[in-house]
Amino acid sequence: MGLHADVVRPAPGFSWKNAQGNTSTLQNVRGRSVILIIAPDVENRTFRSQLQEIQGSYQALSAGRMLAFIAFTQNSAGRVPSNVPYILVSNGPRVANLYGVSDQFGIAIIGRDGNLDYFSDKVVAGQRVLDIINNSFEVQQALRRE
Repeated sequence: MGLHADVVRPAPGFSWKNAQGNTSTLQNVRGRSVILIIAPDVENRTFRSQLQEIQGSYQALSAGRMLAFIAFTQNSAGRVPSNVPYILVSNGPRVANLYGVSDQFGIAIIGRDGNLDYFSDKVVAGQRVLDIINNSFEVQQALRRE
């Protein structure tokens, strides 16, 4: 008998243009963990601190097929200073509003099931991000032997 958990806090949807120029949505990547970083622009100090944290844990995060997204609320121009492949979401100000980011910064961790597992307006340590992803229901269910 398998366990089932309802998505109790569905993550607000967002979209982006994929490599082929087509629009993809959060729902299209169900089954993969997602990190969404919301910031005004590439120069924001808190944003840059969060990038460093993710980069330090990226090898472990990518092993779990995690996808990383950025939503800029003011200016999306400029190179993102990271080796992590981030995907730029469409309409950053709308996404920030959907996630309740009225200040300068936010980070959301979305589980494989589409549940908003974690949200913070402060920088989250890379190991903490990994722990949250690894402790989601979907990941734990996959690890259980029946």
